[in-house]
Amino acid sequence: MEKAVNNNGFDYVDLDLPSGTLWAACNVGVYVPSGYGLYFQWGDVKGYPKGQVGIGNGKKKFEACWSDYKFFKNISLSKYTNIGDTLELKDDAANFYMGGSWHIPSPNQIQELIDNTISKWKTAQNGVNGMKFTSKKDKSKSIFIPAAGCASDGLVVDRGNYGIIWSSALSMDTAYWGQRLFFNSGDLRLSKGFRSDGLSVRGVIDGNSEEKKNDMNENLNLVEILKDVPEGTKLWSPVCGECKFHKISANESYPIECMTKNHAGNFLLVLFTNTGGYDLNFADGECVLFPSKENHDWSTFKVPKKRKHFEPYQKVLVRIYKDASLGNKIWFPDMYLFYEEESDCQRACGALSLHQDRCKAQHAG
Repeated sequence: MEKAVNNNGFDYVDLDLPSGTLWAACNVGVYVPSGYGLYFQWGDVKGYPKGQVGIGNGKKKFEACWSDYKFFKNISLSKYTNIGDTLELKDDAANFYMGGSWHIPSPNQIQELIDNTISKWKTAQNGVNGMKFTSKKDKSKSIFIPAAGCASDGLVVDRGNYGIIWSSALSMDTAYWGQRLFFNSGDLRLSKGFRSDGLSVRGVIDGNSEEKKNDMNENLNLVEILKDVPEGTKLWSPVCGECKFHKISANESYPIECMTKNHAGNFLLVLFTNTGGYDLNFADGECVLFPSKENHDWSTFKVPKKRKHFEPYQKVLVRIYKDASLGNKIWFPDMYLFYEEESDCQRACGALSLHQDRCKAQHAG
């Protein structure tokens, strides 16, 4: 697992999910990724360790059945009685234990985790079986969810064989079932089961939460953010105004290189630290490199798509100007000899066709 970032005292990992959802590094009730954690009935904030699961025999035990479910009274449900109902925050075990913006994931967030990560059944170093979910964009980012099994009718069953974690919503089939993530060595899916069962809980933070924005900007690592950014991406700094990203260098002190122009129109190289600082001599210096003049929030930054790269003699569509005054042009397939941005080409040769009438090559697709 990638070194996790801390929020409200609990570690999380950013798996680069489309929604920006952050997943906790551990189950509720433990502080190591391979720990099983506590067992919770759906909507109950009180969790139980395996040692407290069992039949009473004169002692108070967690039986994980309808008779000890807090929302089951007089042989019927007393709260959340409609299909698809979602948990109120006061009944959310993740928020109760972790505080802040932590909460139990929605069914959509669980499905997003399934669809947008690489999942692999594995055995942790201490012999615990479970599922590893790895970011598709950055293989160094992953979470491990142990196969804690299920508490039901006084027993913890199939520990080490399968894992189940609650979602925040009831099934669309019956209000007696809750939706949950289910996995074993050969299966991974969003499933449903009795609300009275005791299952694991894993917290998440929504991608648009203030905690995520604050954490990202407080634990800023622009080298990680900019490492896949195309050269020439526009950024902004109060030090030099608009600049263009150049590259990440091997310079440990000032790894971020940007290009700008001085008043004479000459290109200058401007260097920044990994946190966007301008001078390491100032211990309390703040970030002075931002996505734009208007936007100083790096949590909203999206990596621009890279331009298509053309190799010499690749077959492409070539534009030929027939009449410069009218701007008439024809596209036809030809072999690529060189590539120039349209603005540079127009500055260099106006609307006239030079270099054997080839003003621009564009990808046929």
